[in-house]
Order: sequence, then structure tokens, then C-alpha cells
Amino acid sequence: MQRHHDWPERLSAFIATARARPFAYGPHDCVSFANGAVEAMTGKSVMPRLRYSTALGALRALKREGGVHKAIAARLPEIPPATAQRGDVGTVLVDTPNGPTTSACIVLGEKLAAAGADGLTFLSRSRLRAAFRV
Repeated sequence: MQRHHDWPERLSAFIATARARPFAYGPHDCVSFANGAVEAMTGKSVMPRLRYSTALGALRALKREGGVHKAIAARLPEIPPATAQRGDVGTVLVDTPNGPTTSACIVLGEKLAAAGADGLTFLSRSRLRAAFRV
């Protein structure tokens, strides 16, 4: 996948607009956030058909895909987490009211950005469980 020549600026602008967006299944959840970042950097959506608008819809869609990890791995090449660079997609394990779940994130360097309840959540890179090259 080819990134735009100015992808760092595009990614920064995308992160800035997503920073305060509250979590919402479909428009701003972990999958749509990661997909939006990839689209900002490359001009291409990697998950155009993975659409839903409710928690149940997300559960069903991701179950059909085999989970968040498999959904991303079907679209982007998996790489060792230690080699992930700024702008790559990753997965982390996060605690939710329903228990731990896998969430998509974007590698920003030493931090990871993921969609959270009150906007973006920034996590330590040490939490990265899997990574995918953009």
C-alpha cells in the first residue's frame, strides 16, 4: 500500500480531528478509527465493507471476520510488533465493562492511539500485541 508523500501531516491532522470524538459504534470505534487513519495516509479504505452502527452489529460483523486481528490481517500484511513504525496499524488488549477485548490502534511512535469513550486514548507502545504494515 502506497502512502501519500505528505502522509505524516495527513496522519497528524486526522489524529487532531479524532482526538475529542466520543466513541460511537460505526462512526468512531476502534475499527473505523484505524481505517480512517489508513485512508488519510493512503487515500484508500482497507475495510470498506465492515460497516455497523450498534454494539451488536459490531459484534456480528467482527465475528464474521474472525475478530479484530483477523479482520486487519486479511487486509494488511502482519509484521513483528517491534518493527512497527509511525502510521502502522496495531492491536492492543483493552479493558471494557464487558471484559478484556482486542482493539485496533495506530502506532504513533512510542505511543499508540485508539478510540476511547471520551475521545482518543493514548497507550504505551509496550501494550502493542500485533502490528500491520500500511
